[in-house]
Amino acid sequence: LQVGLAFTLFAGNVQCKVLEMTPTRLKLEWKLSDWNVPSIVTITLHAEEDRTRLKLLQTHLPLADLERVKENWSNYYWNPIKLVFGYGYLIH
Repeated sequence: LQVGLAFTLFAGNVQCKVLEMTPTRLKLEWKLSDWNVPSIVTITLHAEEDRTRLKLLQTHLPLADLERVKENWSNYYWNPIKLVFGYGYLIH
């Protein structure tokens, strides 16, 4: 990945562009195919004593899609990660 790189996920249903990238932070433009404008996804990693905490913040979402977006993050990202690695949990 590099700043400015554009890519798609899920057969083009999610269109992304890397806005910022550091060792502890990734910021993306994130747009579903049926949205008029993109949202902003920021993923931040925080080292703790015996683990790493991942914080995801998504802003500029269409309010009508808030629940769908939450379900998509759980169904397509967090649940599969937990299934593969056997640990982790979603706070909200």
